[in-house]
Amino acid sequence: MNLSPTSILADAQKSVPAVKYASGVAGVASVVAIIAGFQLDYRIAVFGTLLVLGLMFLLVIFSAFVAHSGPSIIVLATCAAWSFLLLTVSASTFLMTSYFFAWPRTLDSYVDIGRSQDPIDLDSDDESSDPVNIFSASGYANLVSEQGDYIGQGAELEFSDENGLFSVQSDLNSISLFFEGDDYWSFVFSAPRGETLGIGEYSSAQRAAFHNPVFPGIEVSGAGRGCNEVSGRFFVHEVGVTAQRTLERFVAEFEQQCDGERSMLKGEIDVSVID
Repeated sequence: MNLSPTSILADAQKSVPAVKYASGVAGVASVVAIIAGFQLDYRIAVFGTLLVLGLMFLLVIFSAFVAHSGPSIIVLATCAAWSFLLLTVSASTFLMTSYFFAWPRTLDSYVDIGRSQDPIDLDSDDESSDPVNIFSASGYANLVSEQGDYIGQGAELEFSDENGLFSVQSDLNSISLFFEGDDYWSFVFSAPRGETLGIGEYSSAQRAAFHNPVFPGIEVSGAGRGCNEVSGRFFVHEVGVTAQRTLERFVAEFEQQCDGERSMLKGEIDVSVID
């Protein structure tokens, strides 16, 4: 019995002619499901759909060559079919491990979502603005992770100037704080779109990179671990801004839940920019 991919596809199409249409629909549906599951940019959706359709089209062509061409073409077609199969299996494995285990990294860390990195001047009608700069900072942060929390792994973690370096990137709407030590960590807090991040409580926060614009955003990640979906809240105790609208100090407490789990990641952070 010949169990090559081309023979299986050919037998399936002979037995049930509609299988070639079903496989096409399944391929497109898989791409759409992946895009929706990861909330990726629409450009990625278009590219992924076209790529799958193109590969499936080539597979059908090579399958036809197997039945109607000479030995040399058969070898080429068989290699192409197996390559397509291995590519599909490896890509599926990568997507599953990235989604469920964030290994080797979370999928969004490989994808440029196209989120603007320019500061938002909420008091100006001028759409142009200077690039956001990253400033060195000093301070501390601590995390208390409940058992079952994916990001903190159930541990209590402390970050300070003694075991790493802080840096800050901010505009009037959001603040991103980074810590580089034995591992790399990031803390992102943002107000609803069009609002200035100020003192007070921000509830019903969603993942900062993809949050609904009417809700605040939060995202704490590190050590190669990140959440696909985030829910949480944070309370800003202090946020100081210079006359040049650069951050001076940021003090906040926060809570975060990852991917619908009940386990909580709690923490606080107090960071000042170094002149």
